Amino acid sequence: MPEVYDGTVEIKAVSREPGERSKVAVYTSNESIDPIGSCVGPKGSRVKNVVDELNGEMIDIIIWSSDPVVFISNALSPSEVKYVAINETDHSALVVVPDDQLSLAIGKRGQNARLAVRLTGWKIDIKSVSEALELGLITVDDITASVENSPVDSNFEEEFAQEMLEKTLDEDIDDTEEENIEEEETVPVKKVIEYEDFEDLDDEYSKYDEEIDYDEYDKYYDAD
Repeated sequence: MPEVYDGTVEIKAVSREPGERSKVAVYTSNESIDPIGSCVGPKGSRVKNVVDELNGEMIDIIIWSSDPVVFISNALSPSEVKYVAINETDHSALVVVPDDQLSLAIGKRGQNARLAVRLTGWKIDIKSVSEALELGLITVDDITASVENSPVDSNFEEEFAQEMLEKTLDEDIDDTEEENIEEEETVPVKKVIEYEDFEDLDDEYSKYDEEIDYDEYDKYYDAD
């Protein structure tokens, strides 16, 4: 890759599971150059040559950023990230993704999450929007503010607002019914996934293997 060789495009970080998948974070200070496009090449020709040399090991190329919120969001590609909260004290991040993309963010047997953790150096706790709201980790305002500051699908904000309105109405009905119930309910406990012991994730997230065709998202390798 000529731009990498001459230093125009820098490889800032790499995380690998040899023979299976890698994530590579690239950066350039030249605004006229697309660092991902430079690495991928015409019709994926450049990255395909590297993949062939690695016997088919798939490579995700993402944009590096000095902003941990942006970097973590990019590292969890190809999933879409709706909200990231950084905790500098323990170097951890809460990441919220759409409900239908939780399995994509985590990846097969937790692979996408593991690679993102290694690439960024941050502990990452991934939650779906509905789970994060239910556990009180975020508010509707948090998501709305994040959406307003992010380049997302123009239809998402309206759909999300409608979904939250319906959820709020349902909760109001439930609260009214529960006023007559004297028995205390158990408060759900937050479960933090820190990915410190990556092997333990294989069994826990094996259910995601059959939920989505991850190869569909390897667009770098499409010749068309």
